[in-house]
Amino acid sequence: MTTSLHPSIATVADAPEIHALLLSCRESIPFVPEFAEPRYVEWVRGECTAKRFIVVRQGFAITGAMCLDVNNVLYIAVGAEYRRRGIARMLLSFAKDRCRRRRWETLTGKVHDSNAPSRAMLESEGFEPDPVAFVQSRAWSAFVWKAR
Repeated sequence: MTTSLHPSIATVADAPEIHALLLSCRESIPFVPEFAEPRYVEWVRGECTAKRFIVVRQGFAITGAMCLDVNNVLYIAVGAEYRRRGIARMLLSFAKDRCRRRRWETLTGKVHDSNAPSRAMLESEGFEPDPVAFVQSRAWSAFVWKAR
């Protein structure tokens, strides 16, 4: 039996699992070393309370998560065993649909330059490099998607 995957708004109860998923992706998302500390579970809980995390589940397991602050994608994380199955694209599609519904003109995000798969996915989803966006380090690149 195939389970249909759909993005949904995360709940506060999802915070520990989302935090664990983010930690498992730290090779491609360079978090501060302290991210493993309990206070960062509280940060995730706060973001869930503010309805900023979108999750995709397979059964009861969270397979992917995206932190979306207004029209800025802060993080997309997909568990290693679920990658290359369209989950990140599904999360981006959710974010683009939200932008269209709210009549926002752009969706933005930043990617570490070493993360070639994420860069390629953003570009294939219509994101373009944003040369005017502020990035804190030369190791990061900003991207923008324009609603049409």
